[in-house]
Amino acid sequence: MAETYEELMRYEPPLEREADFEAFWENGMRQLAAAEQNASGDEASAGSIFSWQETEYTYPLPQVRVREVILTAWDGAPLRGWYLCPAGANPGEPVPGLIRWHGYSSNRGKLCELLPWALMGYAILALDVRGQTGDSPDPHREKTGSFSGWLTRGLDAPENYYYRRVYLDAVQAAVALARRPETDGKRLAFFGNSQGAAISVAAAALLNHFGGLCGWSVHVSALGLGTPFFSHISLALAEQKGGPLDEFSAYFRMRDPLHRTEKHVRRVLSYFDVMNLAPWADCPALIGIGLQDAVCPPRAGFALVNHLGGRREVCVYPDYGHESIDPHLDRLILFMAEHMLAPNRQFP
Repeated sequence: MAETYEELMRYEPPLEREADFEAFWENGMRQLAAAEQNASGDEASAGSIFSWQETEYTYPLPQVRVREVILTAWDGAPLRGWYLCPAGANPGEPVPGLIRWHGYSSNRGKLCELLPWALMGYAILALDVRGQTGDSPDPHREKTGSFSGWLTRGLDAPENYYYRRVYLDAVQAAVALARRPETDGKRLAFFGNSQGAAISVAAAALLNHFGGLCGWSVHVSALGLGTPFFSHISLALAEQKGGPLDEFSAYFRMRDPLHRTEKHVRRVLSYFDVMNLAPWADCPALIGIGLQDAVCPPRAGFALVNHLGGRREVCVYPDYGHESIDPHLDRLILFMAEHMLAPNRQFP
């Protein structure tokens, strides 16, 4: 059933949090904080989970410094990516930090996609999501089997689920970026499409809600979200067609055709549903949604929109589906400039 824009803007289903939802994520964040303390006890690797190895990358654009980086994740996984910043950025003139997260089964992307952001005055980090189609493996050994892809990995318990590792990686990357001497840790933003939007929401929610508890003076100031994935999962599973969530159908066909474990699976997924994390993401957000999106149904996207904890600006594209909405990029650039480069200036 096709809803009107007004109906979608009113769609705010109840959160689907388990009773221990907050405790679950607090424990995860404390695990990161403990990893930092353990590292600081070893003089050879002091603070290592929030620093990265880097190699200068020669690129014919003197206004920008380009580096290949490896961030060693809290569990030892090497997360590889690109880091770009203006050539003149320094501790005396720190610049805002951005992290771009990629879509499902993709990778850190091309340098040419990131260069405009560095030229505009941002330090920008783009890492592979562990295990997907980049150079960053996921060394975790699952206790149960899964269908091809990543969505059914670790469904035996929330503590073992794949996206717990991914979301904590994103938090670690954000703190690492904020601690760079040339980056202003008080001006930090995330953006991405589809899976990248989900990771952005999750990391912002966890940092803004628990960062102080962990002793990190890091605050996410803005979010740019395109065609968001993994929101209102119970509805998305019923309404989506032809996307990664089909992995669950194949999983049940092969492993549990009578769906005896469905209640358990849905419970595990609820901890990673970004609709449930959205109230903690209390910063301005720009969201682009295509009304022809069959992979991430529009209602699931608006469930996220209407639970976000900060001011929301929604751009609805009636003729677009689950794809990169190119006209939305100009709006994203202006939105980020307004909130990150010149907070007191209004851009058109």
